[in-house]
Amino acid sequence: MTEPQVWTLIGVFAAALFGVLGTIVPLITRTITAEIRTQGAELRGEIVSFRGEIRGEMAAMEHRLSDRITALDGDVQAISRQVFGRGGDLTP
Repeated sequence: MTEPQVWTLIGVFAAALFGVLGTIVPLITRTITAEIRTQGAELRGEIVSFRGEIRGEMAAMEHRLSDRITALDGDVQAISRQVFGRGGDLTP
């Protein structure tokens, strides 16, 4: 091959390489973007589910705590009646 033919082949291969890169890079970018969006949607779904579970557990815990406080209040009232009498005065 003569020198002009070599440079022509180099130019053709370079043009083909840039053409392939120009086609492949946007396709890969779109694929990665779609995967990131999919993962984001899945993560949002998991977070919403987790928040619902936590809210349910917190409500149950609040109910149990309220019951315990109510029972404790009754105990304190019984002790105060025992110590201070039914009239509420400070004499035993």
